[in-house]
Formats: sequence, C-alpha cells, structure tokens
Amino acid sequence: DEPHYTNIINIINDEKDRYYKLFDELGFKYYKSSGNFVYVYVDKNNEFYEYLLKQYGVAIRAVRNNALRITIGKPEENELVLKGFKEFYA
Repeated sequence: DEPHYTNIINIINDEKDRYYKLFDELGFKYYKSSGNFVYVYVDKNNEFYEYLLKQYGVAIRAVRNNALRITIGKPEENELVLKGFKEFYA
C-alpha cells in the first residue's frame, strides 16, 4: 500500500542523511544515491570492512578504489556502522 512505501522511503532517506552528515564531519568524499545505499571513499576500506565484521558482526561491501558500498538497513543496524566509522576513523 502506498502510505507504507512512502514511509519506508522516508526512513531510508533519513538514514542516508545520517551517513552523509557523518561523512561530511569526517571529510570523506561520497556520492548521494537515490537508492537504498551509500557509496563513500575512505582509506583502508578492507580493514574497515574487517573491523565492522569482527566488532559488530555487520558486513558491508568494500569495493575497488578504496570505496565502500553500504546498504541502508534498520536504524539500529545503521547505528552500529556509524559507531564503527567514528571509532575507526576519528
């Protein structure tokens, strides 16, 4: 039903905004997405992938050129990824 989908889209967009705000604070280059993911360039992308997996059991996608593709999950899942960014890169 349309109100349900509109609500889901709004939640995804709010969660992406949380990522973009943190990326701005950390000085990371990123691309805004119209989908349900964020794409960001970072140093040590493979190491950060492993850190998140070991610390929080969360898997993201480390891609070439020191980039990460992160699917927007539930707010509590995104919180773990954001926390990991702050710990690893701050």
